[in-house]
Parts: sequence; structure tokens; C-alpha cells
Amino acid sequence: MSNQAQIVFHMGLAKVASTFLQNSIFPKFKGVYFIRKLAYRQDRKIIARTKRPRYLLSREFDYFLEKKLRTFAEDYPGAKTIIILRRHDSWIASEYRKYVKNGGRLSFDQYFNLDNTAKIKTDELYFMDKIKTLEKLFGTKPLVMFYDDLKIDPWAFIDKIAGFSGAKYNKKDISLKKVHSSYNEKQLKIMRSFARYFIRKNRKWAKNRTLYWIQRRSRLLLSYVILYPSLLIPGAWVCKEELIPSGSLEKIKNFYAGDWNKCMEYAGSGAK
Repeated sequence: MSNQAQIVFHMGLAKVASTFLQNSIFPKFKGVYFIRKLAYRQDRKIIARTKRPRYLLSREFDYFLEKKLRTFAEDYPGAKTIIILRRHDSWIASEYRKYVKNGGRLSFDQYFNLDNTAKIKTDELYFMDKIKTLEKLFGTKPLVMFYDDLKIDPWAFIDKIAGFSGAKYNKKDISLKKVHSSYNEKQLKIMRSFARYFIRKNRKWAKNRTLYWIQRRSRLLLSYVILYPSLLIPGAWVCKEELIPSGSLEKIKNFYAGDWNKCMEYAGSGAK
């Protein structure tokens, strides 16, 4: 859409610190205009109105990446892209905990399994495919980064994104505190049990954007009403079934080891 401005697009998978970057890091960058998540659908109007030399956009996409990004890529061909990855077993475990926190009722095996009979299909965890999708859609080589590197050395991680985006920042302006707190296994098991008994199995979500937002917020409010008081429930009262069965994550790690190695090799070759 813009022949002059440089567009940098951070394609954030969920549970890889995307919210932290969107709230605590990107707004502090200087030399690049960050279009906040809430204004994402207004990006073309914002760019046309502000006419800055560089823009940084950020959005979370979990699944069906190509379908969701195609229109954006048509508007911004040649945009520079950033994708942050988390090892497959760690990522799907975190995704499942988020699903349960939000009122999901399925067991981990029903949510994801290597037999490809679950809610999330095995193809969705091939991260190298996502990298190639970004290459194909935008015609540029994405910057591939890793969630664990952020935890090990956050400043080096931020430096790399800033350099890629043509931005600068002051460390004193940035807080490295976590945006969201985690829920423990007892809380999540209680939430899952509640969902199985009291939350409709196949709820229909409204197509109207406003009604959908209200439905989602109502579901989240209900989740919090259950999660926080559950801290007071004695552990002996909670079912002994593991939230994520022992051994499942190791199998997932081994299954996708080849894909993970390809991603690391690709990242080592550098983005252009």
C-alpha cells in the first residue's frame, strides 16, 4: 500500500511473549511508528494519515497462518517480518493451559495428540512451514527468534529486534516485568472440571464483531471468577488426573525435533 514507508511486521505466536513485546517494548521504540494491537485494523488509515518512514505492526496468530496473513501481505508486499518461536512441546503445553484457563473442557490428548485425531492437528506445529509461508507471502526473509533467548538475555533479544526494525530505545524506559501471571495446575484442573459440567460444549460464537467481543469477555470474566477462588480449595479435594500426562511432552519434543533443528539452522543464517 505504501511505496515509501518501511513496514516491519511482528507475527507473534501466542504464548511467546507477544503481549509483553506489544505492551512493554514496542511502544518504547524510537525511530519507528508502532501501530498498537487495538488499532491493527486501522493500519492503512493510520499509515496514510501519519506518513512516517517506518512502521512496526504486531499481531498474534496461532493457527491458519497463511489464510490470516494473505490480505495483509497483499497490502504490504516486501514488508520485513519477525517470528518468535518456542519449542514445540513447551509451546503446545502453554497453549493448552491458556485454552483451559479460558474455559476449555478437553483433556490434553483431546486437545492435541500425535495421532492427529485431536482439536489441534499436527500440521499446525510445523514451524518451518510458517517461516516458509512468511517468505512466500512477503517475498522477504523473516527474522526468526526464540522465546528461550528472551528469557536468557532479554536486552540482547530486544537489541536484535530494534536493529532489524531500524529503531532505538533507552533501557531506563523499559520494564522487564511479566505482563501476565501464570495459573498453577490446581487452579487449571478446577477450571477444566467446572467447564466440563457448566460451560456449553459447542457454544456458537456471534459473527458480529461487537457481540463476539462481549461473548469472549464474558467467558473470560467467568474464568477469573473460578480461577482466583480456586486457590482456597484444598489440594486433596482436586482430582488426581494430571493436567498434561507425564511423557506426552517428551514424545512431542522428539516428534518435532527435526523441524526445530531446521528452524534453528534457518535463524542462524540471518534475515535479509
